[in-house]
Amino acid sequence: MEKSGFDEALQRLVKELQAALGERLCGLVLYGAATSPDFQPGQERARVMLVLSTADAGTLMDARGPLEQARRAAGVMPYILRQGELARLADAFPVRVRSMKAHHRVLCGGDPFEEVSVKPADLRLRLEQELRNRLLRLRAAYVNTAEHLPSLRQQVLQQSRGLWMDLEAILSLRGVDVSEGSPREIRERYAQEYAGAAAGLAALEQAESGPLENASAVDSILKLYESLVETVDGLAP
Repeated sequence: MEKSGFDEALQRLVKELQAALGERLCGLVLYGAATSPDFQPGQERARVMLVLSTADAGTLMDARGPLEQARRAAGVMPYILRQGELARLADAFPVRVRSMKAHHRVLCGGDPFEEVSVKPADLRLRLEQELRNRLLRLRAAYVNTAEHLPSLRQQVLQQSRGLWMDLEAILSLRGVDVSEGSPREIRERYAQEYAGAAAGLAALEQAESGPLENASAVDSILKLYESLVETVDGLAP
């Protein structure tokens, strides 16, 4: 899909939601990698945050048609919130909310992130939880699938989905602002700031673009996650 076709699909989604929901529609926001110039429509998922005055079953059903059409046409996946709910998610999902605030574009309505803030302590704790979970799952996946490289590669990709948000959050805790960067640029900046992570990030990029040559290629990725956990643990007060 061309970028122009993707933009047209978003514009159509806005119009159809306005027609279907009326005043119940408070806003629609494109967020995440889809806001980057590097985004490839049709090859990556596009995520939108739909803000509603009420999220009862009837309203969700009314929104279903436009959202399903956008999913089929442009791979759009919704994150549905009631008005005012976002601020209360900041301490529960600080990594996601911080990333959404840094990388979003308002498609209609007001900007729901204007009054939202993420506490550094909440962000650091959640980062440690997420990264330790990724590491533990990847170790188990290695043991279970090391003899079947396609399955091992899928596990690596699954556990590394959205890692750029974690890297950006770590950099932000160190006072490095990369909010204008694409996911690729954030990875590159992290490798510059933490040279020890460069080999693991390069191995991960290779796994994303093609098959694993051998199971030992995952060793660099395991070491990457160990270093990320150590880095975040070192940021604790």
